[in-house]
Amino acid sequence: MVSIYNALWNLGSIVAAWTTYGTFRIMNNWAWRIPSTIQALASITQICCFFWIVESPRWLVSKDRLDEARDIIIRYHAHADPTDPIVVIELEEIREALRLEKMENSSVTYMSFFKTKGNRLRFFIILAVGFFSQWSGNGLISYYLTLVLDSIGYKSQDAQTLINGILAIWNLVTTLICSLLVNKFKRRTMFLTSTIGMLIIYIGMIKFF
Repeated sequence: MVSIYNALWNLGSIVAAWTTYGTFRIMNNWAWRIPSTIQALASITQICCFFWIVESPRWLVSKDRLDEARDIIIRYHAHADPTDPIVVIELEEIREALRLEKMENSSVTYMSFFKTKGNRLRFFIILAVGFFSQWSGNGLISYYLTLVLDSIGYKSQDAQTLINGILAIWNLVTTLICSLLVNKFKRRTMFLTSTIGMLIIYIGMIKFF
């Protein structure tokens, strides 16, 4: 579900791309104001609904507001049944997790990354994943698509916005398909396969285009 959640980023990309495709023909400032306003609607909706969002039981327990945390667990996790065993279990799990975290935080610092060979390896993997995810080419397509299309001869605004819209749909289809394969293959296999595949494609693009 997490992989599908991340893939659905492309839904917003589709709305933005095709809104821009429709508004670029407007010969005034509303050509860019309309897409910007539509993007703001989601944030405005979230802000308006913010006041009706319940507090996290975990946060309430950390602030010693156990009764409020219990009420939320009863309402949303125990089907409004205060005698359900899940209420006691969840509260105890939260309290134990907070206790362990407090104990760990008192003895763990950022230097722990470098104290053992295993931790240094994990730290390197964290850095490598973040670094290479930004070097996978998504930034090139996202921020410099206009320049890329200019360089291969698609210089008209109509063609560029159309390609951008089609690309957004293609991205949604491919990411949804790949997100459904996460549980079918080993994570390392998928990660290395996709990385090597992108490397080969980019080498081919540089060589032939």
